[in-house]
Amino acid sequence: MRSRWILLLMALIFLSHAAPASSAAVALITNVSGPATASLAAMTEVTPNTVISIGPGSELTLLHYSTCRLVTVSGGTVTLTESAYTSTGVIRIDKPGPCPEIQTLPLGSSDGRSMTRGLQVTSIPVDSEIILVGRHANRVTSAAIYADNQPDQPMLRLGIADRRANLLSAPTPLVPSARYFLRVNFSDQTRSSDLPFVARSAGYGKSLLILRVE
Repeated sequence: MRSRWILLLMALIFLSHAAPASSAAVALITNVSGPATASLAAMTEVTPNTVISIGPGSELTLLHYSTCRLVTVSGGTVTLTESAYTSTGVIRIDKPGPCPEIQTLPLGSSDGRSMTRGLQVTSIPVDSEIILVGRHANRVTSAAIYADNQPDQPMLRLGIADRRANLLSAPTPLVPSARYFLRVNFSDQTRSSDLPFVARSAGYGKSLLILRVE
């Protein structure tokens, strides 16, 4: 009897660790023109094995994460898995896109004095475009970047339009290897959320940061 309980406990532990992997997003819808599957809109992430129906005369553009391909499909359906995408419609565009870096920004994670010393922080290219996704992305009203040693004075403020912001368009460029943090503010005055990071030099292609505001 005891061995049966041990086996059951092990199975539950395995399932609790395995479940999140199957629900991880595999693509980002970047544009929708005309009717498509209900609830899918631009800047929506798509989970594995999703089948998207696209109405006649409509188009959908997506960025597939693992292949770093930017695809536009007209009509038919699109099926997305972690490793590939297939379509019964007309693929209008299929070209290399940015390989996204994905970070999660917990809601209300700011203490008002973020310091990155001693913390394990991510690195972000100085020319990154930032796309906000997730349950609370629509509530984001403003964002700013602070130098690590000046947490009370924003170094630059980012304009946000259609859930997008661009570091490259900032009047004050970031310095590679310097430490910063990105602070995001919300419409309902919820405590801000912070993402500490180290700036790194721009790569050869377009840099994209997908920020999940959860």
